[in-house]
Amino acid sequence: MKFYFLPMLVGLLFIIGPDIWIYLKIRNRLGNRYLRLIYWLPAVFFVLFFVGMRFFSNDLPDYKFMARITWILWLFALIYIPKVIYTIFDVAGRAMIGFCKTLGLWLSRIGAGIAVMLVVLFVYAAFIGRTRVHVKEVDLAYRDLPEQLDGFKIVQFSDLHIGNWGDYTRVMRKAVELIDDCRADMVVFTGDFVNNFSSEITPEIVDIFASMDMPRYGKYAVLGNHDYGDYSRWRTPEEKNINLNRTKSGIEECGFDLLLNNSRTIAVRDTSFLLVGVENTGKPPFRQYGNLPLAISGVDSTLFTVLLSHDASHWRQEVLGHRFIDLTLSGHTHAAQCGISWGKLHWSPSSWIYEEWEGLYRENEQLLYVNRGLGYVGIPMRIGMEPEITCFTLKRSR
Repeated sequence: MKFYFLPMLVGLLFIIGPDIWIYLKIRNRLGNRYLRLIYWLPAVFFVLFFVGMRFFSNDLPDYKFMARITWILWLFALIYIPKVIYTIFDVAGRAMIGFCKTLGLWLSRIGAGIAVMLVVLFVYAAFIGRTRVHVKEVDLAYRDLPEQLDGFKIVQFSDLHIGNWGDYTRVMRKAVELIDDCRADMVVFTGDFVNNFSSEITPEIVDIFASMDMPRYGKYAVLGNHDYGDYSRWRTPEEKNINLNRTKSGIEECGFDLLLNNSRTIAVRDTSFLLVGVENTGKPPFRQYGNLPLAISGVDSTLFTVLLSHDASHWRQEVLGHRFIDLTLSGHTHAAQCGISWGKLHWSPSSWIYEEWEGLYRENEQLLYVNRGLGYVGIPMRIGMEPEITCFTLKRSR
């Protein structure tokens, strides 16, 4: 976890500006100096927190401590984002009073109402939205799908970020139950099993995922950008490499066949299809480990082909140039962990960064599906983009 100067400066401005404005409004109501000192305690705490993270974030002791840090970030958001919104409306209201007193007063009241709603929303997002896993069923129709694959079920899940959950494993257990209930022919995981450290894959985590029913045609996984340990400072390259190898071993102990720039030919009745898995490839600044040409070298390109690639931007970047790849399954975006999905209204801040950020996309006969993921990064909450398990059914177009 790395904290840079500009985000730290923005964080400090978030603290100081609204706190000064609100303090000037209520200082006479605070009474004695002790209440005034108490008022400033959160500001002092968060200033010290952000300054400390700027200098010591690479030396955090373990993943459990980092999980606690994410809750401090949530507390910061819970307190200060509503304050910022209220301050913006209140300042605008004060400016309007000279022109229209009624409008000025209402702007201040609207700001207070929005602030209260945000507090409620953030509490919901952390304690309900973050853990409310749902199964999404998606039919994928292909004109040239072999008849033997008609009705074949693939379950995808992604982006566990296990370390961020700390000792809270109930969501993982629930996810395994939901996956088993899908009665899939194959289960795939599309990267970011851990947040940074192989130690996140504890014996309990291994037991949970190893207990998953083994589908007839297996469980497969690829690595995501977080699985390589790139977000921590290592004493030596060897230490980082040991961590990566242990992460790979841990995923395999959970019962997954880990695909590392290679492929498997899956025999189904009297036909076959191709399952390809690449290491992390996509948009900078994320490091590139994937090698699609290597993964598909020597394969039978006439077979129906499914590609597992963590970063959805890889699809437009390279995959579309290989027309025999029929379906790409990705994750990575988390759909920004917030957004709106209501009827035809489908939006998330993630759309500002990624052209394909959540759900199903088609380019001619090639399909991409971007899974929202089960876990989270940064602030532990999800608003409108709850954790997802996707159950695909392959269909032959009539």
